[in-house]
Amino acid sequence: MPFQSSGVVVARSLIKTNPQLVESIARATAEGVAFVHKPANKEIVVRSLGRNLRLAPDRAENAYHGLIAALPRRPCPSMEGVASMLKLMAQHGLNAKAAQVKAEELVDMSYCKRFEDSGFFKSLY
Repeated sequence: MPFQSSGVVVARSLIKTNPQLVESIARATAEGVAFVHKPANKEIVVRSLGRNLRLAPDRAENAYHGLIAALPRRPCPSMEGVASMLKLMAQHGLNAKAAQVKAEELVDMSYCKRFEDSGFFKSLY
């Protein structure tokens, strides 16, 4: 089942008043993801996971492999994942209004499209 478990969430008003800040945050997020995915950075990522999550070295190594497997190289939202999240929120009583919202109303794909079209994503790998 597709699920949107993480992402950058900002108010629409911030996108309107400070689009450069939002774009900078989105770029930094994509650069961070690319850093994690680069094999040359494995040692520092494993150390960071171990230190920040207080994991033993073998568990940090396992966490790294799980992270690499689950972390998409292009950190863009999935409409299907957001729709699943909304459905589960409504079903479990976390937010009754979630059943009335469509993923397309919440997600702004313009930054991902711009990064793809400009070659920014490609430049990271």
